[in-house]
Amino acid sequence: MYYSVDRIDEGWAVLIDDEENRLEIEVEKLPGGVGAADMLWFENGVWRLDGDEKARRQEEIRALQRQLTVDS
Repeated sequence: MYYSVDRIDEGWAVLIDDEENRLEIEVEKLPGGVGAADMLWFENGVWRLDGDEKARRQEEIRALQRQLTVDS
């Protein structure tokens, strides 16, 4: 399951999974350089950044935005 980094505040990251569940975790347990809007995957007890998934979702959002501006 993927988790999106909603925000980082005072050493804690707020993550939202694909089912809209919220998880708060200490930033020190996440990969270095993690930031808002990054996509994470938890596997074998390790958090991993997934830049490809982030790019895919961002492109999906841009396509939806283009569709909205064309349809209006």
